Amino acid sequence: MTKDKGMVALNWLVNDQALTMKDQLVLGILDHILMGSRYALPPSLSASFLYKRLIESGLGESVIGGGLDDTLLQNTFSVGLKGVKEEDFPKVPPFPTSLPPSLPATTCVLSLFKHSPST
Repeated sequence: MTKDKGMVALNWLVNDQALTMKDQLVLGILDHILMGSRYALPPSLSASFLYKRLIESGLGESVIGGGLDDTLLQNTFSVGLKGVKEEDFPKVPPFPTSLPPSLPATTCVLSLFKHSPST
């Protein structure tokens, strides 16, 4: 990276108490929808909504952050861009914080689990 470029990342605390198995499953599916499997396909072939949207924005050179991290009791979600020009820093946050309603799979998955009987 050159001197006039940097990284911008956003990190969220997902939960502060233990999640149910159902919630863990929903978060895993949602993470796959948003970020996909970063190791299975090259970035140009990824159909994952947020990952693809960040790459196509042209604001950075590559996506950073691993999406959902569920290795601890408190899950986190991290995403951002590497190789962002300094003047583009303020343009990056709207991507992950304002997902449009054109993501029907997310609504479908959340609705499915919200209305399914607890077992």
